[in-house]
Amino acid sequence: PALAAAGAAAIAAGALKVARLPVAGGFHTELMAPAAAALRAALGKVVFKNPAVPVWSNVLGAPFPDATSIPALLEAQLTSPVLWQETLAGLVAAGSPGGATAARLVELGPGGQIRAMVKRVDAAAWAGMKSVAP
Repeated sequence: PALAAAGAAAIAAGALKVARLPVAGGFHTELMAPAAAALRAALGKVVFKNPAVPVWSNVLGAPFPDATSIPALLEAQLTSPVLWQETLAGLVAAGSPGGATAARLVELGPGGQIRAMVKRVDAAAWAGMKSVAP
């Protein structure tokens, strides 16, 4: 009932579409907060180094600033929304400095879900995108 009411309210507020997504859990929401302590403890046993190439944080929608920021941002990823559009825009901009060249995005792994999401956000980036499955 609560989901149906939220969907109806979104449509009434001007949303074009409301879709219920099949997910296995409340990932990237406060429902994951109980897992934070265990993740923090596990991350505390890892020595992080500055990445040799940019590694993007979906909490920032930008690369991790440095090694010291990685554990806290990974923990925040449990309960923070994914900044997908900001991340994609940043990846495209980083891959085409000054807009002189087209960014090249590659999805690693089976399924093609990321490629499908890119198509909805940036058609030009999608057109040049490749998927590589094992």
